[in-house]
Amino acid sequence: MKDTIKNKVAENLAAAVPNIADQIAAQLAEEEHRKRVEAGRKVYDQIVTLERQINKLDRPDNVTYNADGSKAGESYSKGRIDELQKLRKTLGEKGAAIRAAAPGEGENAQPANFDKLFAEAVKPVNVKPDPTPQPAAE
Repeated sequence: MKDTIKNKVAENLAAAVPNIADQIAAQLAEEEHRKRVEAGRKVYDQIVTLERQINKLDRPDNVTYNADGSKAGESYSKGRIDELQKLRKTLGEKGAAIRAAAPGEGENAQPANFDKLFAEAVKPVNVKPDPTPQPAAE
């Protein structure tokens, strides 16, 4: 009886080995998928933050008007121009990382590259306050 139970346990373990390997592979694939999704979501959230900041800053510091009320001209401060350029560059890098992670289609299909996505996900997005000078108090 003891040998029979031992044999049955050994047989069950031998039969379970491929199943265990499949479960380990599935679990590892799921963990990698989760990491990729989290990195993609983080970069997406950073893109949204950058777009909001660009929209907030993309207006002139000074606007001049003609006597009839039409706009005569507008000017941007050097600080505002520099900040917008920096934000747009960062936005382009984040967008490129998202596009690189998406597998290509068609004749020139490119395989998905998640290295760029992981690298961009850990880079912080430093959003500075509006560089517009505050009007002097009267």
